[in-house]
Order: sequence, then structure tokens, then C-alpha cells
Amino acid sequence: LIFITLFASSAALADYDPMDDPASPQYKAAAKKAAERRAIANKKEQAERDALMKEAKAKGEKKEADYERKKLGAAAAGKSDTEVLAMVKARDEARNKADIERQRKELGAAAAGKSDAEVTKMTTDKAIQMSKDAMANRRKEFGSAAEGKSDAEVAQMSAAKSSAQLKAMTGKSMEDMQKMSPAERKAFIEQMQQMAGKR
Repeated sequence: LIFITLFASSAALADYDPMDDPASPQYKAAAKKAAERRAIANKKEQAERDALMKEAKAKGEKKEADYERKKLGAAAAGKSDTEVLAMVKARDEARNKADIERQRKELGAAAAGKSDAEVTKMTTDKAIQMSKDAMANRRKEFGSAAEGKSDAEVAQMSAAKSSAQLKAMTGKSMEDMQKMSPAERKAFIEQMQQMAGKR
């Protein structure tokens, strides 16, 4: 019996592979090395991704700087890409500030103590409400003709009516005016102003 037990134990030991045993030192050491290799590989992949992102960002900034440099003209002469983009950022910030100040002025006391984000939201909400009110007025104006129509369809009806009224008054429709060159449009407006002045 002892011989059989020893034989079985020897057979089991012969089949034992420490790499299959998570509790064995060899398994733990191999797992640690594998984890280190994965970490190194992941770090390398992340570095490659970061490099690609940096390159793409640099190309995007270069393209943006070239575009803005043309718009800025002489003001951007001799400026680096970084300086041009800084000029654009400063310009945009100044415009945004002026826009917020205009919105605060239009909103009046309601904007007192509100953050810029809140003021912008209030202005947006006000514009949406005005749009809804205008659509309600159009629907009321057209009455039954607007029933079952979408807002887009009612807007088209209103535009067609306005164009017809404009043509009746000036001889030109909105479509006619859109086809005019800047010079023709300017001459037409001056003509209308002269006519209005004689009335």
C-alpha cells in the first residue's frame, strides 16, 4: 500500500508543472515579467499615439495659423504661428466679451448677478421664445390655411407673402434681389431710399 502511494505521488510530481500553478514562485515570477512586458508595450503604444496626436495638432495649428494670417493681413506680418494664434485668441475673447456685454445690456436687470454662461442661456431662451411667438403670429395670420402645416411650411408661406409684398412695392422680389450683384443691390437700395424720401 505504501509502495502504491509513493508511486502515485511520484507520478503526480512528475506531471506537476509549476507554470500551471498560480501559487508557485515560478508562475508568479513569469506573471510579473509578462505584466512588465505588457506595461512597457502599453507605454510605447501610448507614446506613439501621443506623438501622432501632437503631430496632428501641430499640422492643424499650422493650417489654422496660415488661414488666420491671410485674414489678419499686415497685422500678422513677421509673426510666428504661435503669435498669430495668440492674436486670434485675444480677438475672439474680445468679441465674446463684447457680445456678452451686449446681451447683458439687452436683458437688463434680469442679467444682474448672472454668470456669462447663464446670460448666454437666457439670451438663447429669449430668442427661442421670440421664434415661437413669431411662428404663432404667422399661424394666426394665415388662419385655416396654416392648419396641419409644419412650422417650415408656414415659414415658406410667410416668405412667399413677404416676397410678393416686396415685389408689389418695389417691382423686385426677394429672389430678384438675391440675384443682384453687390453694386446692383446698392443702387437699388439707394433708389428705394430716394423714393421713400419723396413720399
